[in-house]
Amino acid sequence: MKRIYPIINIILLLLAANNLFAQTKLDNHFGTNGIITTSIGENGAIGQSVVVQPDGKIIVGGYSSNKGLYFDFALVRYNADGTLDQNFGADGKVMTDVGGFSDYGKALAIQTDGKILLAGSSTNGKNSDFALVRYNTDGSLDQNFGDHGKVITAVGKFNDYGKSIAIESNGKIIVAGGSDNGYNYDFALVRYNIDGSIDNSFAINGKAITDVKGSNDNGESIAIDVNGKILVTGYAFNDKDKDIALLRYNSNGSLDSSFNRSGKVAIDIDGAYDAGNAVRVQSDGKIVVAGYSYSTYNYSFVLLRYTANGLPDNSFGLSGIVTTSIGDEGTTAKSLALLSNGKIMVGGYAHNRSDYDFVLACYNVDGTMDETFNTDGETTTVITTSNDYCNAIAIESNGNIILAGSSSMGSDETFTIAKYIVNEHTQALDQSNRLKTPLELQPSSIEN
Repeated sequence: MKRIYPIINIILLLLAANNLFAQTKLDNHFGTNGIITTSIGENGAIGQSVVVQPDGKIIVGGYSSNKGLYFDFALVRYNADGTLDQNFGADGKVMTDVGGFSDYGKALAIQTDGKILLAGSSTNGKNSDFALVRYNTDGSLDQNFGDHGKVITAVGKFNDYGKSIAIESNGKIIVAGGSDNGYNYDFALVRYNIDGSIDNSFAINGKAITDVKGSNDNGESIAIDVNGKILVTGYAFNDKDKDIALLRYNSNGSLDSSFNRSGKVAIDIDGAYDAGNAVRVQSDGKIVVAGYSYSTYNYSFVLLRYTANGLPDNSFGLSGIVTTSIGDEGTTAKSLALLSNGKIMVGGYAHNRSDYDFVLACYNVDGTMDETFNTDGETTTVITTSNDYCNAIAIESNGNIILAGSSSMGSDETFTIAKYIVNEHTQALDQSNRLKTPLELQPSSIEN
């Protein structure tokens, strides 16, 4: 019997060490205890997107108030330790008036040459149009892109909102969002050449507008698969509520009829209000969508996985669907990243009965919560005593995770970053997915 005790002790020590290793914690060497809040503009800023440069510097994009009158595109770049990069813009910050009225930056992408793209929308006093701005690596406007670095595109005759961005392997740029046809909204895509001009070889005069179910439809996130096909998720209204919609286009902008036989698929989850906020493509061609489902006064994280031909993947969750409640009064998934081991990281926010907090969750390849991640598969971070909205996720080359969004601090709103140290099972982002679908921010908590 005495010989057994040392073995048991060793096992207990290993189990204890494993539990400690599995804990996810904020990186105390980053900012203040792993958290950074940055004020930009006069009366608040909303962080919408985050990317990590190859050199480890972090860029957050969104929009900020211009003296309380209008909003402008906004960028902040941080060094790897979280300090502001003084070689970028003015003290690490850039604000851009795109169209003279309010402009809303929504989605970031980094070109292979290091130039920075921020897409969103710009109002002109009457309606809103797609907006796209390109910056040099130092934060200055790229004068060789569009009109001195800026491109404004009217997709339809009424309001158009750019929400997401992707760069094709040939360098062409696609912005996805929604367009008002005078009666309701449709999915909308615009493709640009490398110089910012509209690519007239795409769809009709560079623009693809798609009615999904005859009522309000809106595109929220875009991804490009290894075959160059374009996937856009969002929502489509049915007769009673919203469904999660997923569309696939051929590289020329036409709907891909091999995808669910129509190029479109819409899923209603238990008769609730549902929306897709992020889409990624796995290395095996399967498609993952993250978003929310609203039912009985409560929001839940929703993950869906589809086969490459647009059918629900029955090996994932229940008939391809996973719903997760985190917090006291609901959670909303805003962004996701795929890891090389098949696991799925989801960023969003949860309500704690008084306000919203950052949430990070990890799922196994079959859709179950990964209990080796922080012992129960998720972690919630309180940043301020008011609302904290996580809108974007990025993963560093060492596997550490960055969530970005905004926090309310009195009458001010700030760009906010939280950086987490995790265990080795999240060490690698799915590189094939990363090359084809830049980590862009999903739509704001402020609805357009």
